[in-house]
Amino acid sequence: ALPHHAQRLSSSVMLGPKGFDISYNTIKGPMTPVLGTSWSYEQPLVSPGFDNDIGSNNDKLYLSPSVKSALKESLKQDINIALPTKTENIYGFGKQSARLAQLAHIASLLAANETVHAVNTSNTDGSDIHSLLKQATNRLSSALEALFTGLVSDQLVYDANLGGLVTTDGLLDSGADFGNGRYNDHHFHYGYVLYASAIMAKLDTSFLTKYKAQIDTVYHDIAHKNNFDSRRRGEGVFFPASRHMNWFDGHSYASGLFPFGNGKSQESSSEAVNGYYGAYLWSLVRNGAGDKPEADTTEQTDFTRLLLSFEINGAQTYWQMTPPVQGGNRTNLNPKIYSDKFSQNYMVGNVGMNDAICSTWFGTQALYVHMINFLPVTAAAGELFLKDYASLEYKNVLSSLGEIDTAWRGFVVADQAISDPNTAWEEATKLFSPELDSGLSKTQLLYFIATRKGFVAPKSIKSDSSTDTSSSQKSSNEESPNSDSSS
Repeated sequence: ALPHHAQRLSSSVMLGPKGFDISYNTIKGPMTPVLGTSWSYEQPLVSPGFDNDIGSNNDKLYLSPSVKSALKESLKQDINIALPTKTENIYGFGKQSARLAQLAHIASLLAANETVHAVNTSNTDGSDIHSLLKQATNRLSSALEALFTGLVSDQLVYDANLGGLVTTDGLLDSGADFGNGRYNDHHFHYGYVLYASAIMAKLDTSFLTKYKAQIDTVYHDIAHKNNFDSRRRGEGVFFPASRHMNWFDGHSYASGLFPFGNGKSQESSSEAVNGYYGAYLWSLVRNGAGDKPEADTTEQTDFTRLLLSFEINGAQTYWQMTPPVQGGNRTNLNPKIYSDKFSQNYMVGNVGMNDAICSTWFGTQALYVHMINFLPVTAAAGELFLKDYASLEYKNVLSSLGEIDTAWRGFVVADQAISDPNTAWEEATKLFSPELDSGLSKTQLLYFIATRKGFVAPKSIKSDSSTDTSSSQKSSNEESPNSDSSS
């Protein structure tokens, strides 16, 4: 059994050093002998819904006057920048759509607390919260409709030979779309699309009715719960079960059909989590349980919860690291997988079948290693990054990075918010939204901070950032979080 198995297995079926004189070490740490021809264990399932992750305060402080005012002011700007473009690749389009969906979701929460009459009598410029909500949903609906009706340049098509949904560019060129046509990173790419679709369908049931078949196809590409032998074609259309998940290793591998000397690997553990989070949210909304996640006990939704919970546990075990504290003792946050020296990095960049390294496909800086394993900023991040670990990570790594490019800085501030939301709020108010990553808005960052445990709503709002919307959002480049962490 690997370390993540041993965490859950009963001690009665495992042999310790005194009961078995042979040890076997792997890239994932020491294996534990287990008695019997088979074994099983229970995996606790998370159920964060859209907003209720383990790190959220559930106090609705986003409705306090000062926070609500800041969110509305930020929404006015964010709703007009970094919009989904039909010529973008599937990864970029997904991130842009998810960003817009986050804005629509936040606007809907704020609008639910205001009557249309009360707002419209005091605003005539179309910038009241109900007008902003309408703008966001209209633009989101238009973008997703373009994807699902083939009106984008990089269309999604079904590959009947291998049973999957791929992009036209990726199918024609194995190097395009980060290898999407050869099944690289599908859970990264499609997780954003599913997240955006879940929010859109939650806000407009007619969208669900009209496009559920297309979105179901995206869903089944990464979260199909049947066909574990990958041989059942049914009506001629088939998908393998949970395409990227390795059920023994306890996490996904992003690699597709490309051969690598270190075997399959995965870099952005957080985007893998986001993939299954998107699938989970879509399943909730598909089953009419968007507002009451606990009411959905269908096999389909429980399977997405299992995928999500497995990926979170795998990332916390094999990516997140804590070295020994003073005196040589270890914390109880993570099991000892790697050497003490290696663990001083606090985060693995890429976990392969035969190696684990503290670097990424696009650079070796600690900033890249940590933040590519943090984004995007949703409730899933609140489940993945627990306060105790985030506090150590920020204190020992992120706080000493010096000057950080704004495209990445938004994620660093979000990480800081998990352990110190009030300081993070002050930092967030200084950010210029058009310079953030195209998958993150200042509005979303402020909302995330306001929902963290320990946050205290400020009495007044101050902002050092410009409200000029003429600047474009950070574009993709290899040293930006817009770069897909292809494996």
